[in-house]
Amino acid sequence: MKQTSVLVVIAGAALSTAAMAGDTSDRAYQAELLAASQNRANSAGMFADAGSTVKVGGFTQFRWIHNFRDNPSGGSSGHDSGYTHGFEATRTRIEVTGTIGNDNLSFKIDSDFNKSGEASLKDAYGNYKLDDNSAIKWGQFKLPLLREELVSDTKQLSVDRSVVNTIFTADRAQGIMWTYESDAFRFMGAVSDGPRTLNTPYNSASEGDLALTARGEFKWGDDWKRFNDFTSWQNKEMAGLFGAAIHWQHVGNTAAVASQEQAMMFAYTLDYSLEGNGWNFYIAGVGQRNDPDNSSQSTDDWGVLAQFGIFVAAQDELFARWDWVIPDGDRTGDDDFHTLGLGWNHYFFQESHAAKFTTDVQWFVNEPDQNDLTTGIMDSNNNALRTDSESDQIALRLQMTLVF
Repeated sequence: MKQTSVLVVIAGAALSTAAMAGDTSDRAYQAELLAASQNRANSAGMFADAGSTVKVGGFTQFRWIHNFRDNPSGGSSGHDSGYTHGFEATRTRIEVTGTIGNDNLSFKIDSDFNKSGEASLKDAYGNYKLDDNSAIKWGQFKLPLLREELVSDTKQLSVDRSVVNTIFTADRAQGIMWTYESDAFRFMGAVSDGPRTLNTPYNSASEGDLALTARGEFKWGDDWKRFNDFTSWQNKEMAGLFGAAIHWQHVGNTAAVASQEQAMMFAYTLDYSLEGNGWNFYIAGVGQRNDPDNSSQSTDDWGVLAQFGIFVAAQDELFARWDWVIPDGDRTGDDDFHTLGLGWNHYFFQESHAAKFTTDVQWFVNEPDQNDLTTGIMDSNNNALRTDSESDQIALRLQMTLVF
């Protein structure tokens, strides 16, 4: 009995010693983890204390497109049924935004993977707040011309922007822009390389010699964030925005070949947005004059756009759109071109564009090859407009948008 008791005591002491050793080891390991965590926190704090932040996000837009044409020209196989459908990852965007030092100095860099999977730089700029109302931006960014272009890809009313925008957009450029914003008025003025000159060196022949863009906006009824999209959620008060912009540039001197003619380009636009309780209306007009220095072949082209949307349920919105492309009468292809569209948005979360299904039907009323402006964008756009010598082309688009 005594031997048994002794064995029990010895075994208990051994277990207790092992447990104490294990506790000591665990505490030591926990202390190491705490120290490592503290070191990481201190390292992060050096930036956090200075007000620096980094945020990674982006979005995807995936489409199923159906296109219907009457009697299209035969392809290499010698025939074409006139019906084309398929899937595409229209946009896959990775965005990095943040601040450096404090909230006054911010940046944005984003890369887009196109339908072919190729990556290209889109926005790449810094922004410094001069005071509570004004800021200076430099780098590669969208020029402040057309409001439809300035509204994000994920916050359009339709599946994509209009044919008018595709033709007249200034898109992105490299330059410097000053902005001013008050409660009811804001202004943007840019000096740049000219429209659609993203990712070009300073001496590229595709750039303008000098390009100036200015846009002013007046609003009433709500804050500026209200007009980051075209949608007006239910139970919102009436609000409106009026915008006007101009663009001037001269081309032909920067790295130009001897045969390139010098020219002046001048563009202008007016737009108006009106939003109410679950409905929205937008109308815009744009004009562009191209005037070569050494010839009389100047052209004046115009475009008009109108669209309307209304919620029929808390997360379902119907919309309609019409746009009109008017080429100069002296062009070879000077026929007008009209597009009519009807569609539906389903928002997976109320008052949020984070997850959205959109479908629309577009009717391209006229022959696209009889208009010099639409001829230039056939088969190379996000409007689903294909090469055609006939009228009444139809496109059905279904799109899923995810923002993360």
